[in-house]
Amino acid sequence: MFRQDDFKNVESYHEYIIRNLNTITDKILFLCYTNSASFNAINLPTEQAKTIPLDNNLKNKIIFDVHPYPPSFLLMEYYKILSSIIGNTPLYVGEFNAGVKKGVTINETQSTTYVKRLRDFSVYGGAFWEWSYVPDAEHPAFNLTLIHNNKIYPNASFESIVKAIK
Repeated sequence: MFRQDDFKNVESYHEYIIRNLNTITDKILFLCYTNSASFNAINLPTEQAKTIPLDNNLKNKIIFDVHPYPPSFLLMEYYKILSSIIGNTPLYVGEFNAGVKKGVTINETQSTTYVKRLRDFSVYGGAFWEWSYVPDAEHPAFNLTLIHNNKIYPNASFESIVKAIK
C-alpha cells in the first residue's frame, strides 16, 4: 500500500533510472506523474515534487507527463503549481479525455474547451486517449472511429478534436 513516505522512495527510483538512462542517451525523458491511488497518501503538489530527482542536471533532462481525465481548470492548475515547484519542468499531457466513468462521452464543446485549456496552460504537447479502431462500449468518449463494411472512418468525436486543434 502506498504511504506518504513512499513519494521520497519514488524520487530515489526515478533518480536511479534517469541517471542510468543518461549513460546511454542524451535525449529528454518523459517522467510520468506518480499517482498513489491510496487513502494513505495525499497527492499534494509538494508531495509529488518529492518524486522528481534532486540533481538539477537530471531535472533538466525530463518532461513531466500528466494524465488529466478530464483536463479541468482545477486539475490543470494543480499540475501547473507542481511544475513550478519542481523548477518549471515542462508539462506534457500524455493522455486526456472527458473522463473514465462508464458511459462518458465527449462532444464538440468539450473538445474545444479541453484543447483551449491545454493551450492556455502552455503544455509541451498532448495526446487524446484512446487512439484505437476497436470500439470501447463502456467509454464512448474514447471512440474516434466508425467501422463500416470493414473500413475505418473518423467519427464525430474525431472530427471535434481535429476542429478544436485547428
